[in-house]
Amino acid sequence: MPKPNCLAVLVLISLCGVGTGADSTSTFESQARPLLRAYCVECHGEGEKLKGGLDLRLRRTTLKGGESGPAIVPGHSETSLLIQRVRDGTMPPDKKKLSAGEMEILARWISQGARVDKPEPEVTSAGMLITQEDRSWWAFQPVRPNPVPAVSRRLWPMIPPRPVTARGALLPGD
Repeated sequence: MPKPNCLAVLVLISLCGVGTGADSTSTFESQARPLLRAYCVECHGEGEKLKGGLDLRLRRTTLKGGESGPAIVPGHSETSLLIQRVRDGTMPPDKKKLSAGEMEILARWISQGARVDKPEPEVTSAGMLITQEDRSWWAFQPVRPNPVPAVSRRLWPMIPPRPVTARGALLPGD
């Protein structure tokens, strides 16, 4: 029995869209927020004064928009100011621009209704927004004392360490 050609199988899978997530629903938390944090939130959310009056840290503040109006129109990515400004290259204003794939991710999120996974906080303060999901990160966890490990040879921890030279050789001792 002939062996299937792995390359042919991979090509067929990619052409069919199986496992690519092409039909999956994009959400703010999983798709849009990471991109907005990386490219936009420094000026439009974390500073003392929001540039253009636009806060992109939450979906609802993105919907509200800034001085130019709503940044997104759920279901209509082509009429959304956010997508227009990103595609024409005016945003972000520095050299670090979104790739075509990243622009498509944002456009897909807006076209699919600009959904969120979880309820957003009612009140936000100036500066970096730390979500409940962010707080589950190990660095936000309280410090806990760890138990002392059991030792099989009771005298081993009592033996003082022998000094080592720069070359790694043990110095004479004991």
